[in-house]
Amino acid sequence: MNPRNCISEKTISEIPDTKTLISFEEAKAHNKRVLALVREKSCYDNLPEKLANNPKRTSLLAHLSGGSMLRLKVVNSHTLQKNSVIDIGPRGYYNSPRNDGIAFFGCKKKDKDKKAQVNDFSIPVSKTDFSEELRGRQFMIFYDPEVDSYFIRDLGVGFGVFVRIETSTTLKDNQLINIGESYFIVNIDKPVLKQGYSRLRVKVYGGITAGEVLYFSAAEFFNNKITIGRDKTCDVFIDDKLLSKVQASIFYSATAGWVLFDGDIEKQRPSTNGTWLYPNSPIQLQNSQEFKSNSTLLKVKIV
Repeated sequence: MNPRNCISEKTISEIPDTKTLISFEEAKAHNKRVLALVREKSCYDNLPEKLANNPKRTSLLAHLSGGSMLRLKVVNSHTLQKNSVIDIGPRGYYNSPRNDGIAFFGCKKKDKDKKAQVNDFSIPVSKTDFSEELRGRQFMIFYDPEVDSYFIRDLGVGFGVFVRIETSTTLKDNQLINIGESYFIVNIDKPVLKQGYSRLRVKVYGGITAGEVLYFSAAEFFNNKITIGRDKTCDVFIDDKLLSKVQASIFYSATAGWVLFDGDIEKQRPSTNGTWLYPNSPIQLQNSQEFKSNSTLLKVKIV
């Protein structure tokens, strides 16, 4: 297991389960505590410093004559004007004094103690009481000049940023997925023998019931799908009224590994509210993709 991608078994065992039937509001509060604990226990290395101090990357940025531009459009927000845009270029946010190809986001631009600017763009929270508590760098978007692409990464402050999968994505070990008001964590056991099959571990957090742990063998789901949703016939049943009957599907591919699809893959029907990944490691942003931070939903356009 990569220690820098680390929602560990110990962390998982510390997360409180909801064993008894509770109200939906109680479930929402429980899920917030789950996310807070997972994010607290996740490992966040000094990626911003590594990027800014990488000589090869710095040289490529300095001599860059082109490169794509990232435009973020506000789809919905309690605090930002709808349809307003945020432009980010290969050297970073356009109004930033830096040229390191990194854009930092948070609810406040300046650090409280040193009064220095730490964020390039502010996404205020709707409840001002949280502003001081959540002050700091909440997430980052950075440009990789070697592949002419933009990546997003959560930085462990605030309520977390989540990226909506377009159609499918290959699952990684220790990945946190948000669906509706619920979460589930996937762990992938590597096969002991070369001819062996890996095993997928799914632990559910959220909904009116939670705490279930399920195991799926790649040998069994090589040509079959695992269904996740609020329909009781799903392989992973989550009692959450914001979920579709089949919210997501997973199957095993010999070339790609465990692959997560949004919605019902058999009926080619996407979910209503989306399937969202938590980027505790960098996720490449795709054209037309959406991501959310607090109450703000942003849409990606690469030009």
